Amino acid sequence: MGKVKQAVKELVSRGKINYVRASQGKKPLTTSPNYVFLGPPGTGKTTAATLFGQILADLRYVESRKVVLRKPTDFLSKSIGGPEKKTKEILNETEGKVLIINEAHSFYHGTEYGTDDSDSYRKGIIDTIVANVDKEPGGGNRCIILMGYPDRMKEFYRNTNPGFQRRFPLEDAFVFENYDDGVLSQIMDIMLAHDQATATNGAKAVGMGLLRRQRDLPSFGNGGAVRNLLSSAYIRYNKRIEAEEGQGTDKLTPPSSNDDRAQIMLQPQDFDPQYDRGLRNSQDLRSLFHNLVGFETIIGTFEGYQTMTANMNTPGLNPRKEVPFSFIFKGPPGSGKTTTARALGKMYYSMGFLCTTEIMDCSVTDLIGTYVGQTGPKVKNLLEEALGKVLFIDEAYRLGILRDAFTREAVGELVDCMTKERYMNKLVIVLAGYERSMDQLLSTNEGLRSRFTEIVFPRLRPKDCLRLLQAKLLDKKINILRPRAVHVQQRVLVLFKKLGETASWADARDVGAIAKEITLQLFMNPLPAGQPMEITLEEIARILKRFYRDRRSKKEEEEGGDSSES
Repeated sequence: MGKVKQAVKELVSRGKINYVRASQGKKPLTTSPNYVFLGPPGTGKTTAATLFGQILADLRYVESRKVVLRKPTDFLSKSIGGPEKKTKEILNETEGKVLIINEAHSFYHGTEYGTDDSDSYRKGIIDTIVANVDKEPGGGNRCIILMGYPDRMKEFYRNTNPGFQRRFPLEDAFVFENYDDGVLSQIMDIMLAHDQATATNGAKAVGMGLLRRQRDLPSFGNGGAVRNLLSSAYIRYNKRIEAEEGQGTDKLTPPSSNDDRAQIMLQPQDFDPQYDRGLRNSQDLRSLFHNLVGFETIIGTFEGYQTMTANMNTPGLNPRKEVPFSFIFKGPPGSGKTTTARALGKMYYSMGFLCTTEIMDCSVTDLIGTYVGQTGPKVKNLLEEALGKVLFIDEAYRLGILRDAFTREAVGELVDCMTKERYMNKLVIVLAGYERSMDQLLSTNEGLRSRFTEIVFPRLRPKDCLRLLQAKLLDKKINILRPRAVHVQQRVLVLFKKLGETASWADARDVGAIAKEITLQLFMNPLPAGQPMEITLEEIARILKRFYRDRRSKKEEEEGGDSSES
């Protein structure tokens, strides 16, 4: 707001000078009739622009104090020549007034659709504005203020009529930044006072922590985000009080004037029901991997990140700059890469780095365009959507195998975006694939290896497969009986070893398939009441033998088919 206030002071000063010049019979000093206000949502652009326009009227730069607010869709019409006609009507209606065009970046749709082509209707609107709006100071009795998001407006300007850029110079724009912690805290206090509510210091701290996470989102609403946060907190507060009093929301009782619920005092759990998750990080992390075996090294690495974050959460230190936010997951199919990515989202959320536990699954085709100039915007759009989340790109090695212009552009754009403040440490990026293929991908771009932390997922050993099978069966309340002879367990381990040597074996995924087969067989048969669900290792060995036989026969069929074709 500082630049806006300074501009108002200059306008007032110029108004005084013009008063003197007029008394001396001299021409008044002119001022630009057009302005640009840039900033994210909820930062007060509309309020500031409206007040700015009214001040212009008070200083006689425009005739009327009336401020007209429009958006790009108001200029549209699907009839031939309709947009141009509609634009002229709006310009005529606002003669002598202040016209504010909100979300002016929507005049250009390239960002949304991953293309540098602008809609022909919108192009007609821009050309009409250029033809009917003066670029010279004092050239008309109208003030036009454009408002929009910084990145979107810059892209709009790069792809629009040069005359439009001259009439609305972006370099002179008033820039509104996202509110810092101090301003957001003040807004929270003001809104609480307005709502005649209070919050404990601990509750406010939890609320501010949530706002800090949300600030990474492209849709962060600043003041609007504070209002939404408080609205959700009031709902949880009411549910908590009713639960404490033993009264459900489905039971209607007459309100009382001395009802304690009216004296709202928000607690930490009203802002975030799991506000104390940071106190149990290590325990929670291990629970995320409870069904995976052989993950001690990986779990230990992640626990190290948690410890580092906890130790650096003191004034002057920023763990966000030290903890990695981009990973290469290398390993065979079914080794737990996707499961680990989901755990990563929950872990980084609990550490306060992400605003949601959501994971965005995508493939290489989601990054690559089909024509020149489309790939870059597709990569950026994907990163925009993934802000505050985990972006999981499976089979990412295809970026290294294809080696065409589109994949090279995708890798280059991804590496470039990771260095920009917009995306750096504001989302977790995971590239996953087979070890040898991922090494090939890393060799295609020097920036990849230096910017990604590698996590290697080893193949499950036979004894790990048996442990995992036992854990999955226990989840279904199925017990494995101890064998009568030691060689039975050895036979099971040998069968797991043989299965692991087949080309299509997918470690944990196939162990899960075997567990599902066992579960189906047991639960489809009649079971006497009260009898526990059990299976012997001998029975498991027979099932594994059948799985191995099926894999071998399928391979022989495929090889036979190949030889007949040749």
